[in-house]
Amino acid sequence: MIRSEKWFFTAVLAGIWLSVTAWSQDTGSWKKEQLYSADALAGKVRKADTSGIYILNTGPMEDILYAIHIGPVENKKYVDRLAALLPRLDKRREVIIYCGCCPLKACPNLSPAYELLDRSGFKVKVLALEQDLEEDWIAKKYPLQ
Repeated sequence: MIRSEKWFFTAVLAGIWLSVTAWSQDTGSWKKEQLYSADALAGKVRKADTSGIYILNTGPMEDILYAIHIGPVENKKYVDRLAALLPRLDKRREVIIYCGCCPLKACPNLSPAYELLDRSGFKVKVLALEQDLEEDWIAKKYPLQ
């Protein structure tokens, strides 16, 4: 009986550890090196140096300067809007997606956009808004449209 209790306790601890580890990771299938810093993007936007990139707003938040507003792609209507845009985009340019409605690791709008762009052969980056657009962009007085 004691042996099975130890096994149960070990299994519960392992489950808790896996849950905490999974929550601490980014929720999307992007890798850490695919995160694009807000400081770096703000620098490009301020210099109007966006010739090699597209900035796509895949959420309900305000538009960063030069961003193309798609809308919250957790909704199929906006996934379709994004899909319709793709044939007009140059695949040689990097695509930086953002939402900013909530913390990066909990955002429901980034993964659908990332997956579609990645499957379509684009070089995708995710804007690293760790908290949200308000705290990580607007409060820093970075440019908006």
